[in-house]
Amino acid sequence: MPPSVAIPPSGASSFSGDMPSHPHGSRSDTPEIPEFLNEYELDPNGNRIPDGVKGWKITDRARAARHKYRKFCFKDRRPMSKLPKKLLTFPDNPYSCPPLLYFALPFSTDQMLDFNARHNIPVVDGPHSKYTICLSITLKRGMNRLCELCDTYGLTLIMPCDVKHDWAVALHSNYNWYEEQLEEEDEKEVVEIIKRELKIEKGPKWYYDAMS
Repeated sequence: MPPSVAIPPSGASSFSGDMPSHPHGSRSDTPEIPEFLNEYELDPNGNRIPDGVKGWKITDRARAARHKYRKFCFKDRRPMSKLPKKLLTFPDNPYSCPPLLYFALPFSTDQMLDFNARHNIPVVDGPHSKYTICLSITLKRGMNRLCELCDTYGLTLIMPCDVKHDWAVALHSNYNWYEEQLEEEDEKEVVEIIKRELKIEKGPKWYYDAMS
């Protein structure tokens, strides 16, 4: 089966869609979010400037505000190099329901766009109002090619709880690791291919799923 693709809600994304002014409703520990959270670069006529499948170009102040927002949202969901046994599920204990985590390598939208360009995968052309759909198709095409290079369709595109990246390539989760985890040598080979192709410097870690 081809890899699944998810598009993030605006509240979790670091790219150019609108973000809520007050995260998580009226939580008492919610930090003050600057009003320029949704501040966009404008052309001479005062119109927002398109940024391809990423949405609209945002200002440096907005980028910094979104980084602060993501740090707050994910402060209790940091990636882990090794997963505690209590967060793993086992086939002989179907009633265990820990939060969903993926063993994955994170990357940015720009890294996938660069990968697609090097492999002659065209960016989807469509009305800018449909940029999220175009982005979804673009990511899916890139993932399909990455799976071909890794000789596996066991890879999954996820939205990790990560301050710097919107996406990650997952090898398996804490719910299917006992079935989907590759043999050690195969896993090393797949990880190296992913790192090389998406220009990722660090190895995989366990990431909380931002969609659950």
